[in-house]
Amino acid sequence: MKTQNSHHNIASEPSEWPDSILNGTEMARRIYEHDWSTTSIGAINTWPQSLRVLVKTILSCSLPMSIVWGPDYVPIYNDAYIPIAGATHPGRLGRPTQENWSEIWEDILKPIIQKVQTTGKAIVLEDKFFPLCRFGFIEEVYGIASYSPLFDDHGKISGILHVITETTSKVLGERRLGLLQELSRRTSEGRSVKEACQIVSDILKKDPKDIPFALIYKLDSEKKHARLVATSNIPFNTSLSPTVIDLSQSDAQNAWPINQVMASGIQQLDDFEARFGILSGNPWPEPVQKALILPIVSQTHPALLGFLIAGISPRLQLDEHYREFLSSLTTQIATAISNAQAYEEELRSKMLTEARFKRIFESNMIGITFANYINGEIIDANDAFLKMIGYSREELDSQKISWKAITPSEYLPINEIALQELLANGISNPYEKQYIHKDGHPIDVMLGLAVLEPEKQTAVAFVLDISKRKKLEREKQETLDWERGKRKILESLSKTMDLSDILHMGAQQIGRCFDVDRCMVYLYNKTLSDQSHQRLLGSFYGQYVRSPDLLPVAMEDIPLNLLNKLILHKDSRFPSVIQKFSSPADFPDFYLEYAQKYQVQSVLALEITYQDIAYGILVLHQCSSSRAWEDKEIEQLQDIATYLGVAFYQADLFQKELEARIEAELANQKKSEFLTTVTHELRTPLSSIIGYSEMLEGEYGGPLSEKQTKYTHNILSSSQHLLSLVDDLLDVASMDTGNITISPTIVDLAPIIEDLKTAFTKMASDKQVSLQFEIAPGLAQIYSDPMRFKQILYHLISNGIKFNHKGGRVDIHLSITQDHQWLICQIHDTGIGIPQGKISELFKPFSRLDTSYARRTEGTGLGLVLTKYLIERQGGHIIMESQEGVGSTFTFYLPMKSLYNSTSSKIAG
Repeated sequence: MKTQNSHHNIASEPSEWPDSILNGTEMARRIYEHDWSTTSIGAINTWPQSLRVLVKTILSCSLPMSIVWGPDYVPIYNDAYIPIAGATHPGRLGRPTQENWSEIWEDILKPIIQKVQTTGKAIVLEDKFFPLCRFGFIEEVYGIASYSPLFDDHGKISGILHVITETTSKVLGERRLGLLQELSRRTSEGRSVKEACQIVSDILKKDPKDIPFALIYKLDSEKKHARLVATSNIPFNTSLSPTVIDLSQSDAQNAWPINQVMASGIQQLDDFEARFGILSGNPWPEPVQKALILPIVSQTHPALLGFLIAGISPRLQLDEHYREFLSSLTTQIATAISNAQAYEEELRSKMLTEARFKRIFESNMIGITFANYINGEIIDANDAFLKMIGYSREELDSQKISWKAITPSEYLPINEIALQELLANGISNPYEKQYIHKDGHPIDVMLGLAVLEPEKQTAVAFVLDISKRKKLEREKQETLDWERGKRKILESLSKTMDLSDILHMGAQQIGRCFDVDRCMVYLYNKTLSDQSHQRLLGSFYGQYVRSPDLLPVAMEDIPLNLLNKLILHKDSRFPSVIQKFSSPADFPDFYLEYAQKYQVQSVLALEITYQDIAYGILVLHQCSSSRAWEDKEIEQLQDIATYLGVAFYQADLFQKELEARIEAELANQKKSEFLTTVTHELRTPLSSIIGYSEMLEGEYGGPLSEKQTKYTHNILSSSQHLLSLVDDLLDVASMDTGNITISPTIVDLAPIIEDLKTAFTKMASDKQVSLQFEIAPGLAQIYSDPMRFKQILYHLISNGIKFNHKGGRVDIHLSITQDHQWLICQIHDTGIGIPQGKISELFKPFSRLDTSYARRTEGTGLGLVLTKYLIERQGGHIIMESQEGVGSTFTFYLPMKSLYNSTSSKIAG
């Protein structure tokens, strides 16, 4: 026999969860199968209409969404929210939010939820820190989260809508990029390897969240010893920070396996605590569990310089991005060491002979110039520098190149600072600037200066082309800016299902994100055909205008033939682009009048589509100047147009679903009212027929012949059977309208069983079916509505007899679970049974199996529907097991908690 915990998925009527939803998402299936009757929000069929609509709405959304409902804030979430839940999915479904997010409940979630419920206003948090426990440890998590009030059918705030976009990777990326940029700026200040590494250490101390501790070891020239040159958040000469590691010894004899790193590369230590004991994961309270040892390799030539030992944050996973950050860090340290060595070498170079210096000058590994540091005249330069700026040696010899002339004006103040440092110290720290190439494009360089001849005001400059690195940095920043802008657009679109709001907010956010003078989002008229590009624009749209001096485009001012002609200008590389003009010179003749009226200098228009359906047009105007639309911008706008299409699709779907729901509810209500009226009308004549038949059978009007007695008995039996069918119809109607009364109480079981035995004696005898009741010892009372309990058993037992064979059996067994919480009623018959795939149909109204045996039996197919409903209304559930040709077993559970709470002393005795 299966326990009640294995059969809690029959929690709602199947008609409320169509296959299109159940087959669509994981969470639709999990929500459907969950036993919600054990939660504070109750079984699904008791949920308010508002909650059901909200649940189905979030299931179709692609953004991570969660609804918390009821006094325990029970969560219901969609598929996109599963990564937010992490390894705690699916166990958190249906559990109170206080239990699911216990680590942030008191400090974060509880104040937010209470404020939303008190004020009725939504709360939006930007890159909020959430210390979550999703994978077995407290994790450093950030996200953009919104908390909005949800109203039940009575207008009361009964829940919160939680929409979140995790931004952990973005926050960590910005934090780490800032550290690397500061390293890039400052490590050049080191005059020696030790000083450069100390600068690195000072910067690392600012980011203990990523690096709880760090050790920098420098390898000696003979590669026999590694010496500690700098530490971060760890003192020198401790068990984990020895000042010298002897590489002639085995790794087992040393604190760190440096030899293994030299042989195989990066090494990860997962036994940190076993090696060194507990070390705080500063600034987190959890101890460090892992460390990474990374080789520091020179970037100018493949040479091992030393090692970085970095503690791993106890609140972060050591994923690919974490490793890339630490790898970039070692690259910066290698650069710092290399720069310091270069500086030391530069100092020593002053003592080199002229011939030796000439060899360095002609090596062309780096750009070198000799210049007057006062007037900027370049006296000499090597080929590497001339190639870098695009000038010939003839142009240099004819004094056509000036240091100041090839420097953009915005960098002249930086040159002035370097000059003052040069005059004061004889050398300037390397700094970044730009040169202007002969063809006009800028070149990013890193420059270091040293006085060569003070009396002649001559300085030598070492110039490194860093254009590739700066380009990568700019691209990363542009990507961050784009992601931030896209996130704002998505947030705006996710806050509403209203088409007018989507149009307005979309135009506003896109216009600002792409820095245009005018942005318009038009919606096609859905009632007209879109064949042959004869579509018309809808009657409303959203528009953004940057300046009040610009004239907004009026809907009536857009000629229909203009739209049709523009569609013919689609870009073959970007099919969604229907219009791309970078300047008035590109405008076709038919467009000039419109462009002049609205001051259009450049225009870009894309069709908004989703799932091959065109919803409208996105138009951008540049009015203050011309603008060349870059491919990258168009690709980004295509993404945005797709998001708009999704928003239009979801808003349209949401509206259709609401209308369908209202229509279905009205139809169902009318059906129930009709059934109630008809059954009440049928009962009156049936009651009269039954009454007069009973009088005739009792011979109140005189003796009856044998044939009259038989006919009278048949009339009475048929009328009573018809009345039971009418009563079933009345109960179904009451069930649909929620008018069935359930009044559970503590009742004695014995009288009920005796009544059932009496009621079924003749029926069982006529069918030659053995009827056996078995009641567990000590089970004398139950907690149920006595009339409804008898009605449940009546339906199940009568089915067992009705669909049985001659000589068959119907066994009724009643018991309770070991914890005394549930009554278990099991009705087993040796009848015809049914195929496994047909079981679910038995619980549908008016459903009867299409078998010759079933067709020969009486009934409306309502008995099991009522039985299931009456059981669930009392907090229980029913299951069925059957084998065709062998028999069936119905098992239902009813709660006994109230009985045992009120009679605990009696039960204990």
